[in-house]
Amino acid sequence: FEYNFALSVVLTDTDVFTFGFHDFDPNQYFNLSNEDIGTADSLDLRKEIKEFTLPYSFDLAENETEKLTYRFNGRFYLLGIDQDVYFNEEPIPDRSKEQFIGGYNEFEVEKQLTEHFSLSGALGAHLIHYKTDYTYRSDAISALQPILDGALINTSAWALLGQLNAKLKYLEQESWGKWYLWTSPHYFYGTGWGEANNGNVGKPEGWYWVNGVKVFYDVAHIGTTVQ
Repeated sequence: FEYNFALSVVLTDTDVFTFGFHDFDPNQYFNLSNEDIGTADSLDLRKEIKEFTLPYSFDLAENETEKLTYRFNGRFYLLGIDQDVYFNEEPIPDRSKEQFIGGYNEFEVEKQLTEHFSLSGALGAHLIHYKTDYTYRSDAISALQPILDGALINTSAWALLGQLNAKLKYLEQESWGKWYLWTSPHYFYGTGWGEANNGNVGKPEGWYWVNGVKVFYDVAHIGTTVQ
C-alpha cells in the first residue's frame, strides 16, 4: 500500500507529465510465488486512468525589501485506476478498481534572485483515502478470496504524508506574453492506517524531480493581429 499512496502523489501533481501507469501484478500483491501468474506471457493489462485535479493558489504577503513572496497553494484530487486482469487460459478477466481521494496544502516562500531567476521552497501535507474493489470473474485466484478480501483487496486505507519541495525558475518577458523554465525536486514521507492489511499499511516514502516549460500568450494581442 506504500506504493499505491506514493503513486497517487506523483500522478496528481499538476506539474508532472506521466509516461507510465501502475502495473497490477498478483505475485507482487499477494506473494503467490506462482510463475504462471503475473508474468508478461500470462497476464494482460487493460488500464483506464481517470483523474480530476482542482489546484488553487493565493498570495499571502510580499516583502519588497527582501524580494520575498509568501503563498498558500493546494489541490483537491480524485484518481481512479480501472483495469481488466487476464490470467493464463482464462477467457473472462477479473476486474480491478482503485480509487484515491485526496487533498494537499502547502506554504511556499519565493525569493526573487535576479530579474529572471527566482528560487522557492515549500512545506506541505497530503491526506489521502484509498479504496480497492476487485471483482473475481475467473477461477484463477477465487480460491484465495477469503484470505485476500478485507486485507489486500476489497479494502480501504488512509495516509498522511508530509512533503518538501523546491523550485528554481527562469522567467522571460516577451512582447507577446511570457514563458518560463523550471526545475523542482520533491520529497515526501508519511504514515498509513486503516482496514487494509490488518492495519499494517506502511510508511509511504518517495521522491521525484520535475523539469518543465510553460508559455503564456497575452490574448490582447489576438485582436491587434486580426486588425
